[in-house]
Amino acid sequence: MKNNDLFVKYIRQQVAVDLDSCTLVGLSGSECAQALWPLNEFFRPQLPVITALPYTASFENAADAAIEARVFKGDQWQAIDAQTWRVLFERHTQAIMLSQLKADEPLIPIPEQLPDRCYQDAVLLFLLHQMQLPFPLRDQSELEVFASTQSIPMRKQ
Repeated sequence: MKNNDLFVKYIRQQVAVDLDSCTLVGLSGSECAQALWPLNEFFRPQLPVITALPYTASFENAADAAIEARVFKGDQWQAIDAQTWRVLFERHTQAIMLSQLKADEPLIPIPEQLPDRCYQDAVLLFLLHQMQLPFPLRDQSELEVFASTQSIPMRKQ
């Protein structure tokens, strides 16, 4: 399913009115960054490993699947591999950077009836799912400080 289709599906699940009759408001870049910020706690324990890995585009579909599982099934990303974490982390950091650059501008159209608690999932689907990275990648895999962490497994057994 395309990014926009999943976003609309999610919004329809959360808002109990016809979307055609909803008044749309713009979630600002600042509000998007604020919605994404708590996800930093999910990435923090994995940082030494995931920043040591190069970004590998072949894991983008797995990252999309992880986002879908989180939004629609409540998955907490405990069983995803390190390379998928790396793609998610890159998308996350770039989405926050983009959001901050557009802090005072409307970035995501949402119905005014959408509860605040739904903002994070809406932002994940609208910005991170199937994301085309807006900024160049910075390869961090060659940094010496991370060299000894590349063989650490990410999956919890």
